[in-house]
Amino acid sequence: MTKYISPNPKSNLPTRSIEETVRVLTEQENRPVQLEDETLDFPRLTRNILWSLHRNRAAMDWLIERFAKSRVRPIVRHALWWAMTEILFLDGIQPPAVVNTTVDFIRRRRNPAEAGFVNAFLHRLTAALETQKWDDLTSEAPESVRLGLPEILFSRWRSLYGKAGVVQMAEACRKPTAIVLRLRAGFPRQIAEGKDFLSPLPSPEWAPHLSFFALKGKPDASLKALLDGNAIADHSDGTSSSPAFYIQDPATLLAPEMLSPRPGEIVADLCSAPGGKAVRLAEMLEGKGTLICADCADSKLGRLRQNLSGFSNVSFAIADARHPILPAGSLDALLLDVPCTNTGVLRRKPEARWSFTKQKLQELVVLQQDILSACAPLLRPGGRLVYSTCSVEPEENIEQIALFLKRHSEFSMTAERQLLPSAEHDGAYAACLLRTDTDTSSKGN
Repeated sequence: MTKYISPNPKSNLPTRSIEETVRVLTEQENRPVQLEDETLDFPRLTRNILWSLHRNRAAMDWLIERFAKSRVRPIVRHALWWAMTEILFLDGIQPPAVVNTTVDFIRRRRNPAEAGFVNAFLHRLTAALETQKWDDLTSEAPESVRLGLPEILFSRWRSLYGKAGVVQMAEACRKPTAIVLRLRAGFPRQIAEGKDFLSPLPSPEWAPHLSFFALKGKPDASLKALLDGNAIADHSDGTSSSPAFYIQDPATLLAPEMLSPRPGEIVADLCSAPGGKAVRLAEMLEGKGTLICADCADSKLGRLRQNLSGFSNVSFAIADARHPILPAGSLDALLLDVPCTNTGVLRRKPEARWSFTKQKLQELVVLQQDILSACAPLLRPGGRLVYSTCSVEPEENIEQIALFLKRHSEFSMTAERQLLPSAEHDGAYAACLLRTDTDTSSKGN
């Protein structure tokens, strides 16, 4: 576990905040750090700052570059991101305290000259905000900057989805997302009645029989009880006690609903962490049959086991999906929710937009091909495979499946759907492939 600790525990809140934020940003430069990763031990306040920072980073960088006369060092840029996020988008620290904290931080960590630059920049910004709004300050910026996207994603999405499409997706990805709760199987919808902090949401067309609720305001102890499992369903079907609600974006139900496992089937989810899709698969089995959940690292299985602790017919394994441990022809249904660029979930993972590169995309496409080819023989004749991502890139989705079908004539596609990110849900892709003959060999890799 990576632990982020302020070097001066006695320092005040602004100093601790900038220290922790800059430290995480430096870590993100060296390796991917997903802000939702619960194994990273830094305060919730820091996560909130970073979520807002990454949503607005393009515009902040544009303003820094307009003012700077020379190259801005990474630590100075990170400190300015923290300061601008606090001043522009948060209200926990007053602007004068933000300016003083940032100047002092750079003076201690760098030198007086760079501290002077920071002081001048932030004073100029705060003075401008007295007469102008944030959008006014960036009105001359390129469209990609105003939409909060790196140029590479903006150009790709505009080419793929048109001007209206890129604007719609970018606007959705810039806004903080509501917490969406799905009512678990076995609980009546009436359990949500009388709870003022829950607002009913329309069910998506790919899961019309499921109930969703948005969290309003700040949660109270009763919500924690629902999520912790203190409200129990009577699972006489082989499952044990489970929470009444599961935090889940509607788009994550596209793949499990498309796979639609039936009670009594042998089902596997071989890229299953953190377990949201696996929970729905287990519910649909109704305690009859078997669900095998696997992922490549033990560190990913803790949360997975916790999320599926209410089911007695689920087993777990540490296994790389490129090297499956199950025998050929052993499965009725298989879900492959493969690693991807995460470009469909920038609402919840705003940091992912800044790690997108053509090289990373190509590396993931190859990894996805390897997983598909390795796992396809696990299905029996007549078995179903659902391939899914949380990406909106054709190379990972439509083109990936087209190539697989060209190489594997023993499969045919029965369903395919691409969801684009919107105000109601994240982006996602899923395709259902049916094994149509008895050949367990591949015609190419």
